[in-house]
Amino acid sequence: MVRHTLASARSAMHSSDVLSAQSWQNLSMTTRFCPYCKSNSDAMPRWSFTTPLGRDAQNYNLYTVRMVCICANCKNLTTAKVVRTRTDPGMDTDAMRKLTALSSCEWAPNSASAPEYPHVPDHVARCASEAHMSHGIGAEAASILMTRTTIEATAKSKGIENGSLFAKIEAMSDQNVIRPATLTLAHAIRVLGNDMAHGDVEELPTTEDAADALHLMDMILEEVYQATAIADEILARRTARGEGASTSPTS
Repeated sequence: MVRHTLASARSAMHSSDVLSAQSWQNLSMTTRFCPYCKSNSDAMPRWSFTTPLGRDAQNYNLYTVRMVCICANCKNLTTAKVVRTRTDPGMDTDAMRKLTALSSCEWAPNSASAPEYPHVPDHVARCASEAHMSHGIGAEAASILMTRTTIEATAKSKGIENGSLFAKIEAMSDQNVIRPATLTLAHAIRVLGNDMAHGDVEELPTTEDAADALHLMDMILEEVYQATAIADEILARRTARGEGASTSPTS
């Protein structure tokens, strides 16, 4: 992959469409999660080149614009790509700027990050992280399936191991692991993930579907683990200071 990218970059340097050193130095850098060093660092643009694709329905010239970037931390290469319409003979520097916006282009290799779950058991946090990372590279079915797995792993971590996922979710509510309102969220994830879990994948989920499932999953993890742990830490500090916690219904 790196050898191919370097070869493409060297070839591009002999093209009339390559940005000059002065041009790319003026472009803004994008901070992104590097797939090599696993850090959030600047992707510094170094080379760019275009490939003609023909014309669109309005008879405008279509080009694939690519940029080769170097990670500021580990110096490995990544590429960004966007399809642009261009009518002027020179390099479209506006397209180059848009290449550095995460929402405006495709990056290769794909990379993704996930939030930290400091109070969640490691095996449950691992499932949740994989759900986020799958979404980050566009694997929406895998993402939704992992949100479903995370909910089931959450139930098992609380000693609820028997029955279907539906039964486990109901048991979490009956045992006050989750509130009645959260019960609806857990069932929503179960329903979203049912198709993937049972091989009914003729209609693929959308990016919005996966984002919804992740949001619901994080809300459940917050309630089951995070909020409880934070409350325990606050009470422990108060107890250590000799303040205690009042249990009087009138206080």
